[in-house]
Amino acid sequence: MKKYYLWIWLLLVLPIVSNAQISHGPTIHVGYQGSGIKPAEMNEFVSTFNQHYEGVIPKRLKSYSIFPSHGFNAGIGYRFFKRESGGFTGYAGYSYAQTRNTNSATFKNGIGYDFGMKLRDHFFYLEAGAGIRGRFFINGCLDFLFRKTTIRSSTVYQDGTKSIGSEYDINGMYTGTTNAFAPGISLGGRVWHFFIVSRLLYTVPIVKSSLYMTDYSVLRFRSHDFPQDFEEFLVDVTGENQENGIKSDGFNGLLLQLNVEFMIPFKKK
Repeated sequence: MKKYYLWIWLLLVLPIVSNAQISHGPTIHVGYQGSGIKPAEMNEFVSTFNQHYEGVIPKRLKSYSIFPSHGFNAGIGYRFFKRESGGFTGYAGYSYAQTRNTNSATFKNGIGYDFGMKLRDHFFYLEAGAGIRGRFFINGCLDFLFRKTTIRSSTVYQDGTKSIGSEYDINGMYTGTTNAFAPGISLGGRVWHFFIVSRLLYTVPIVKSSLYMTDYSVLRFRSHDFPQDFEEFLVDVTGENQENGIKSDGFNGLLLQLNVEFMIPFKKK
């Protein structure tokens, strides 16, 4: 494993000290991010929630897709781009991203529920590949991701007021973390000092965890974990079932970025 990382770093460093015609420099970027999940556990919650309130819930919760959460990312890095076709290209950098999704239900009396999902990511990029016709590139990615996921479960009253208080046990702020590899591919092209860069990654937890999405501040007898089966959550008033929670590892999957990147002029040969 150590030899593998050494080769990656050599690929990134060697172009700096070589005499090849390379354009390189620090970059800043901003763009779109879509974050995927494994939706099976969340969709079991949706199904059991809708089933429990059948007949009194005209606006039901919607099922989650594999790609439910959308937002932005922004960061800095250092890019190498050889002008010759087939030459070395590489990128190392950091990005912060935040994506969101809200799922809502409304009862006949006008009271509703909001389940707001927020994924906050710290990305570390390590990418290398080849240029195409001196203007485009394709890179393989071995990126790393540190993700904090939050589910905000709130009651929505008729006047629009939202509460995460104790009037309903499902209310609360449930959090979980995941550390993941993010292998994939990045494609891009250059116009002047600007790059248009797209990435398609798949996040894989570094260590498989059984940790649940948990509300650490709540005071109640029922489980503090966000439930996979809502009806089981209601029946289990003493919180004896410790396996009904939604695991934080499930908030991983496909990830798409589309960024505009600016290379600060640093050195040209």
